Amino acid sequence: MKRLAIVLLSLAMISGCTSEAPQPAPKAQPPDPQTGRSAFQHMFVAARGWAPDIRPYQLQSGVVGDQKGRDGKAVLWTAAFTSANMHASKPYTWSGIDAPDTPSRGVNPGTQDSFTPGNDFDVQFLKVDSDKAFSVAQARESTADSESGSHAGHRLCGRRLSVWWEER
Repeated sequence: MKRLAIVLLSLAMISGCTSEAPQPAPKAQPPDPQTGRSAFQHMFVAARGWAPDIRPYQLQSGVVGDQKGRDGKAVLWTAAFTSANMHASKPYTWSGIDAPDTPSRGVNPGTQDSFTPGNDFDVQFLKVDSDKAFSVAQARESTADSESGSHAGHRLCGRRLSVWWEER
């Protein structure tokens, strides 16, 4: 009986002393720029969970470090939605980059705020995506040089899509 107890105790100690090999740190994913419509769809789904009667009233691209966006795509997009039933608005951010001063990858909700509806837009206004709007704006603006230190920004407010360049 003593032998059995010693064997069981030995097995328990041996199995308790095993350790797994340390896992290598996950590799950093490359930035994932997306068009405005693609990022908007991700945020729209999340916002519908907040309020079923949401209407968007703003969609805007953002700059993260040296990731300034290109060809109508950006690694950071912000959309704001309003709910008439709740008399509130809530911003959502989509991030396609892991950087210290940005929200984590994916969709991140903001803080709910009061809002008086009226400046929202219909989702059907997103028939033209940001990459196409960028191409048209670039063709019309012969003095803008997208290869230099300039940044193309995108903003959809109300019923108007604006594409602009900022020197950085």
